[in-house]
Amino acid sequence: MTYWEKAVPLSWGIGMTKGDDPIYGANRCLITIDDQGAGPYLQVQFKDEEPGTGDATDMGYFCTHQDIDAFCNHLHHALKLAQEENQ
Repeated sequence: MTYWEKAVPLSWGIGMTKGDDPIYGANRCLITIDDQGAGPYLQVQFKDEEPGTGDATDMGYFCTHQDIDAFCNHLHHALKLAQEENQ
């Protein structure tokens, strides 16, 4: 088995507004798997690059329970992959 047979994504981009691109969109979230010796954890960073906002970081808005549930599903999936790879 080579190292290249299994790839694990270490980050995800999520568009935060309808139709927003997860990479280049003005409102997006970046979820990154990190490990500082205590096992995997998730770093979540929100970006708001709409004109006039001053490129605000760490700003995220959830308007419905459905949005919250969908976002949490992304977090659960990312952490599950990280924990499986760590074993």
